[in-house]
Amino acid sequence: MQLDMSFPVDSNALPSAAEVARAAEELGFGALWTPETGHNGFLPLAIAAEHTRTLTIGTAVAIAFPRSPMITAQLAWDLAAFSQGALCSVLAPR
Repeated sequence: MQLDMSFPVDSNALPSAAEVARAAEELGFGALWTPETGHNGFLPLAIAAEHTRTLTIGTAVAIAFPRSPMITAQLAWDLAAFSQGALCSVLAPR
């Protein structure tokens, strides 16, 4: 059984995103989730994707109101391509 990890981004999470993602992967977590509660939840995932190989990544919450559906879709598509498929959705995990 694998457990997932939540990585809160309520403060400046970007400087520690690589370290947190690598540690989560080394400890055997299956996924790293970033809730978009105070800051952008997508940016730490791009860093996590760059520094891990087996970790699934995803947004626990992505606020839709300030973004058009097209922008949200493009962001998800680009992050999925960059992460080579590691990005997953809450509704459709891989």
